Amino acid sequence: PPQPMHSDDAVSSFSLPGKLTAFVALQDIDGQMGPTIFWPGTHANAQAQTSMMSGLDKAILLRESSYRLGTMPAGSCTLYNTHLLHAGGSNTSPRTRWLFYMSFV
Repeated sequence: PPQPMHSDDAVSSFSLPGKLTAFVALQDIDGQMGPTIFWPGTHANAQAQTSMMSGLDKAILLRESSYRLGTMPAGSCTLYNTHLLHAGGSNTSPRTRWLFYMSFV
């Protein structure tokens, strides 16, 4: 099943220095494997962050915001601010999706 949209750090820590998260693809990740969905710019958008506290505001954000799919070939790395809103997609392929995941300051 897909993950709900979320950030890796709580909204209350929005003003603290940011951490980064890296995903390293351990295999090719295509659209059927439920790649991570990223909403660009939401890490620096206080309104987007606070919309996570309201079902209606979150629905509006999902409907009106552009997004990027984290498809990538094996060995690729996606690096993002831990405040960036993202969600794991639904894997509809017969394969398990393997990523190496780490967060750091």
